Amino acid sequence: MSHGASRATSRAQSRAQSRASYHSARVICAITESRGVAATVGLCFVSVDTGECVLCEIADSQTYVRTIHKLGVYDPSEILLPQTCISPPSKLCSIIYENIAGAKITGANRRAFNEAEGLEYIAQLTIPRDAESIRILISAKFYAVCAMAAALKHVETALSMTFAAHSLRIRYEASEGSMLIDSSSVRSLELIQNLVSAQSQQSLLGFLNKTATPMGLRLLRANILQPLTDVDTINLRLDALDELTQSEELFFACQTVLKPFQDVDRLVTALITVPTKTSIKHSEQRVNDLILLKQSVLSLVPVASALVSTRSPLLRAIRDLCAHESIAVSLINLIDNYINPDCQWAKTAVQLRNQRCFAVRTGANGLLDVARQTYKEITEDLMQLVEQIKTEANLTGLETRFEIARGYYLRVPQSDDLQLSGVFINQVARRKFIEFSTMEMLKLNAKLRDSLVEIMLMSETTVEELIERVRDHVPALYKACEGLAMLDMLVSLASVATASPRSYVRPTFGDLLAIKNARHAVKEVSMAKNKRQFVANDVYAHPDTCRFQIITGTNMSGKSTYLKQVAVLCIMAQFGSYVPAEQATFPIYRSLHSRASTDDESDSDSSAFATDMREASFVLQHASAESLLIIDEMARGSSVRDGLAIALAISETLAGTGATILFATHFPEISQVLGNRIGVSSLHMQVDSQEKSMKMLYKISDGRNVTNEHYGLKLARVMPFPIMMIDRADFIARLFSEQAKIKQEAGVAWRRRTLLELLTSLKAVENFCRNGIDDKVLERWLWRLQIEFITRMA
Repeated sequence: MSHGASRATSRAQSRAQSRASYHSARVICAITESRGVAATVGLCFVSVDTGECVLCEIADSQTYVRTIHKLGVYDPSEILLPQTCISPPSKLCSIIYENIAGAKITGANRRAFNEAEGLEYIAQLTIPRDAESIRILISAKFYAVCAMAAALKHVETALSMTFAAHSLRIRYEASEGSMLIDSSSVRSLELIQNLVSAQSQQSLLGFLNKTATPMGLRLLRANILQPLTDVDTINLRLDALDELTQSEELFFACQTVLKPFQDVDRLVTALITVPTKTSIKHSEQRVNDLILLKQSVLSLVPVASALVSTRSPLLRAIRDLCAHESIAVSLINLIDNYINPDCQWAKTAVQLRNQRCFAVRTGANGLLDVARQTYKEITEDLMQLVEQIKTEANLTGLETRFEIARGYYLRVPQSDDLQLSGVFINQVARRKFIEFSTMEMLKLNAKLRDSLVEIMLMSETTVEELIERVRDHVPALYKACEGLAMLDMLVSLASVATASPRSYVRPTFGDLLAIKNARHAVKEVSMAKNKRQFVANDVYAHPDTCRFQIITGTNMSGKSTYLKQVAVLCIMAQFGSYVPAEQATFPIYRSLHSRASTDDESDSDSSAFATDMREASFVLQHASAESLLIIDEMARGSSVRDGLAIALAISETLAGTGATILFATHFPEISQVLGNRIGVSSLHMQVDSQEKSMKMLYKISDGRNVTNEHYGLKLARVMPFPIMMIDRADFIARLFSEQAKIKQEAGVAWRRRTLLELLTSLKAVENFCRNGIDDKVLERWLWRLQIEFITRMA
């Protein structure tokens, strides 16, 4: 028995023992993945015995580490995959077979993985109290919803059972070891895409993206969406970043060696796919892929050389992956045994075709060598014909061109006195040129195409044999790709940190959030383009004394930017980046939720207030002591009184979760009511307020005792409104303020008078008691006095 078979057997035995301890729990798992190179995997686990359904969507690596981990946690008794992924086995299917030995893998029709049916199941089966939360969590989780449709359909058809309406516990579970950031927060914080323009680079991904390869960009995007929660792993990345930023020679060497790489992940994936129907075009592409693979493998050697003297454990690990014997020696020798050593990737169409023809090493196939000699002779005949035409036609500027579809043809610049002979056929007038051919050229082009087909057919056997042997090295290739992606991302982060004119520092991790002179990484750059300097602020949140921070201030004073800045810096720190600050300490947050949008949702017919409340409900359900919550202008879509009541109730509930909360509001009453609670602190944004003007200072300060009366009118005066209208608004505002003040003063006086009357009545009762009074009469009198007092005060 081979070592692999023995390992699989032992895993199957341990798996059987594990399942016995689970009392043969029936768990059905459905898996689907994106069709591109980026491995986005949707999973659904349905426990038939406990009535629970767990959805997951993972931005995974090419080795599907997180997917395999999730399968190990739930230990499914049956795994459903699309039938097209099983025969022939896809990469994901092969990895599952290798790592989850003993699992029953079943093929399902791809049509069973249907998002619409998945959403319908959710609407029908979800417990009502979880419905709104699930709807928010699974928004934009296409693959997870598709997997759910297949899993529940299989339960119905294969197990002949279903669940009663609104009885299934459905929950979404984020990938282990990473921070959960809900889709609303991803959008509002502009992590991937700018809110104003999708093409703009004013997002965290656009700002940090200095990558040289598609693999590095995909890894950077995945890390922004899934920051790490393991401090040791984060510090490994920061150690590597330290070395890259401190060693200029190492940094530029890594930048240089990364430039030749194309999308190696996509290339390796193409090599392991088996087409259902072969064609000449496919054979040509196979040769192209092998040429690219050879170039990529050779490019790994300089990467290992650039990292030869590095001290960082992570950079050393990347070096070892790129210098793995399976790649650096075995794979290169294998390719050289089949592919001509001089064969390299070409850019022009004619060079690329020639490279495909002569890619297979001479001597591998005698008939192939004869066919290539014929191809060479036809090409020489065609070149001689062209030279003959140039001599006989006597045309100024006559050129030879080549296109894949047309083959070789001629062209000449257009001119008024240009006259072409009748032997020139297929004349096509372009903007500056006239293109044409001759009958002899057409015949030779046809012979070239026939010869090329013959060469490709003869090369196919050798090429497929090579690809079959290359597949043995695919695991090492994928590991090397992951190493390249990590190096590319680290170099990109180092480039951002060193290029900034203001300080970036290495974050540390502890129990509190403390940042000195923090800045918003993206907005700082956009402001610098307009020759404006971003105003830095200190951030401090202690879990015992000030974990709930209520931030007040005028419009445009910088509250929203301050909140987003803290969230963005926490994300940057937790995936291993330097942060724009002078000093920075962060706790490890396992989830980040924000409530920052007040726009109506036209696609769901939801008003701003309805959207506000739905997102607030979601935050309340998922807040914990390890969460960072960003709340901006809660409940301002409703009336002032109702909005204040709702915002205050939500604030009181959030204060008991133990989460770190930044709560910006225009309701000063919230800080007045909650100000004395343990863990609650009040802050405000500074404003230099004059009689009819205001200057925003964008600085955060302690306390809530700063009021800016009628600040909205002061802001309106700088806008192009008619002066008479602003004066009228100012008069109305002051009139209302005076009336409210008079009413308040009158109310105070009236309450004092009522209290004095109560005191007089109680003294009279005291006199009656001294003179003797019946107890029942006294009780009725006091009762009536109490009712009258309460009624008057109310």
